Amino acid sequence: MKADFISTVSHELRTPLTSIKGSLGLVANGALGQLPERAHDMIILANKNTDRLMTLVNDILDMEKLETGRMEFDLKPLDLSELVATTVESNQGYAMEHGVVFSVSAMPDGPTVRGDADRLTPSHRQPDFQRRQILTGR
Repeated sequence: MKADFISTVSHELRTPLTSIKGSLGLVANGALGQLPERAHDMIILANKNTDRLMTLVNDILDMEKLETGRMEFDLKPLDLSELVATTVESNQGYAMEHGVVFSVSAMPDGPTVRGDADRLTPSHRQPDFQRRQILTGR
């Protein structure tokens, strides 16, 4: 019963969030004309916060799937060097925005891990403050 409730609420939140995100994206990209700078900044902030909410909803759904044994993984051998490079590259803009510098040492060719690339690649996630502290040592 709890799992059904969480799933229903999460799906009901996802629908309006998707609509809000789409609308904010259109406004931010000038679909309604040029915005004053402060208004544009507020739209960008609202868009980022919508991303955060969508990530939270997706995380809730994933946790529910894990608890009920319905989480599916596509486990394959992954090149660890490529995984690290992709992760650093996809977080570079966020890191620069917050004064974080990534430093990756050279890795030997060929180390692999078995994992699900879609779940290990942070294309839809942004590092949180705690990860920032670990990376910068602050």
